[in-house]
Amino acid sequence: MKRITAILLLFMSGILMSMSQSSPKKYIVYSITGKPKKVMKSGKRSSLKLRDKLKGTTELIIPVDANIELIDSASQKLYSIKTTGRATVSKLIKKERNTTVQLSKRYFNYVMAELHGNKQTVTISVSDPATITRDSVVVTEDSSVIIREIKEE
Repeated sequence: MKRITAILLLFMSGILMSMSQSSPKKYIVYSITGKPKKVMKSGKRSSLKLRDKLKGTTELIIPVDANIELIDSASQKLYSIKTTGRATVSKLIKKERNTTVQLSKRYFNYVMAELHGNKQTVTISVSDPATITRDSVVVTEDSSVIIREIKEE
């Protein structure tokens, strides 16, 4: 009887471990500088946008003047990707040039409210490193989006 119980426990723990490893990590784009692109399954390229949800297998193209910040909501980590080139998100995160920050629970909740909350102003990107122009998005209560261009003098 003890042998059967031990075998069942091992079997159940193996199933639980495989289930936890099989769920793919999901990342949310928190900040964008420059014009990085994501590669679709069809091979077509599209611009990376604030609040995009990415998987570890999503392929990105990061030009020399670009970098992005991703949030992993499961582990509450912020990944700052500065590596240029073409690779999957999971490979880019592991590169030495990139940084990882463990967010406190309070700050993580603030960031998530900023990404998903109403009446929030979020800076999207610098349009070009040589200019001082920023785009901002304001999400209103009725979910309409207003895009403003801010020029600093």
